[in-house]
Amino acid sequence: MSAFEKFREVEERYDTESIKYDGIQLWAYFRIYYFDKYFSKSSKWEKSLRPSILEVFKAFTWGRFNLKTYKNIVITSSDQRKMIDGELTDRLDLINGFSDNSLFVEFPSPQQTSKGLIKSKNAYSKYWWYLFEIIYQKLSFRNLNFKYNILSEIQKELEVNVDDEYLFKRFLAQYSVTKWFLKKHKIKTMFITSAYTNMARVLAAKHLKINVIEMQHGLISAQHVGYNTMANADNRLLPNQVWVYGKNDRLLLSEGNVVTKEKIKVIGQFYIDYLKRKPLKRIFQDAHQKQFFCFTAQDVEIESTIEYLNFIQESFPEALIVFLHRKNSIDEMYKRGLNPNIKAKEDIDTYIYLKNCDIHFTIYSTCALESIALGTPSILFDFNGLASNQFKEVENNSKFLRIVQSKELLISSITELIEADKKEAANSADFYFNSNNFVDNINKAFNSL
Repeated sequence: MSAFEKFREVEERYDTESIKYDGIQLWAYFRIYYFDKYFSKSSKWEKSLRPSILEVFKAFTWGRFNLKTYKNIVITSSDQRKMIDGELTDRLDLINGFSDNSLFVEFPSPQQTSKGLIKSKNAYSKYWWYLFEIIYQKLSFRNLNFKYNILSEIQKELEVNVDDEYLFKRFLAQYSVTKWFLKKHKIKTMFITSAYTNMARVLAAKHLKINVIEMQHGLISAQHVGYNTMANADNRLLPNQVWVYGKNDRLLLSEGNVVTKEKIKVIGQFYIDYLKRKPLKRIFQDAHQKQFFCFTAQDVEIESTIEYLNFIQESFPEALIVFLHRKNSIDEMYKRGLNPNIKAKEDIDTYIYLKNCDIHFTIYSTCALESIALGTPSILFDFNGLASNQFKEVENNSKFLRIVQSKELLISSITELIEADKKEAANSADFYFNSNNFVDNINKAFNSL
């Protein structure tokens, strides 16, 4: 039984419909953070709700805060932007005329210290909203108590520790502040990435009769808690439509109780579509380096990751291995024992690495599929079943993705995939990433609203 199946078995034994506030069923919200703690043990989604004051203030210099009127708002993060023709471009920028009457509210990526490089005309940091939410939460809910025995029982059975009261107060603060900003900006349509971690914002929009469109940002699978909710989930917490990368995502999502199939639009992945039209350039390797591997990190299973990457470097001493880190810096990884011959990511987009390397490694990042769409096979480290939980079905249907549970299987998989034909690999991913023209697709989807 997978971790997700075990989680579903536990939650279905409890009367989670009774977990309500002001008529809203809240288990759909809480379960995201419960499963994150149960599955990855990292609480990364709960921690994302607790930005430090320093993080908040550092981000204020990004963009130009304003309270002007707009037709559309985009709630996102700037890691969704990609460099195209010298500008950091969001996929929605490719809709004709969209930028003129739309506001982007996003988490700035570390490399984006100013607004100057971005294509969107109107944008400011999402941390402005976070600041108001933190203040509102501290002033308005200081004496508010929230306790459901059912939640305590579920925590005990799953052997996790989740701060229910904090999550509840954050939900109320996000709802109230988001509703105020949406009214102030006079928004008609809200586009959002990761609606499942922004349910309070979705609720605020729906109470204002604002159309909510979720834009796929990463992996959708039959084992993803955000895209497989309870059949009785309150649809006021869920988007009206979801725009996805490919037919596989539409199929999985339509079975996950989020939206019905006719509310799912297949538009493709704009940067993959862009890169597939660009010629491949071998720009990384030195003359003596015979292979080029890269690893996309997720800040989980750190010790096991280091062990496997060091093993690959020792087994292929003439290979260039690049570590594409997330929040844990490469220096932190070196301190924890990563081979110093493994190089850090330069200031180059991850997808450029994925297209250029011979084999891509990860644990369960959506890059496992994106690399194949760019012509590069993927090998996944199955630590504690994390890879199998998300990608077993893909492995069963693709000869360009391997899930490995041992170093012996790792070596044999590298030996097999190192000679893979890049064009064949890219063509094999059409079911996962629509290969038709992205610009046409997204304009048609927008015009149909």
